[in-house]
Amino acid sequence: MDASALDRGERTAEFFLNQACVALVEGAQCGEGSAGFVRMNFALPLPILVEAIKRMGQAASKAGGL
Repeated sequence: MDASALDRGERTAEFFLNQACVALVEGAQCGEGSAGFVRMNFALPLPILVEAIKRMGQAASKAGGL
């Protein structure tokens, strides 16, 4: 997911872990050209996935990234 609007650099996953209790992987860990992105495991029950995305949206909104 493109999280570059948050302008957190290599600390975007840490931001979402601390602010939304959602664990992600920094895109840069997955290869060149992925900086500013985060990766999420979608192999979750749908209600958990929906809740995680909702929390991420709320955290990003509070941070002024949306």
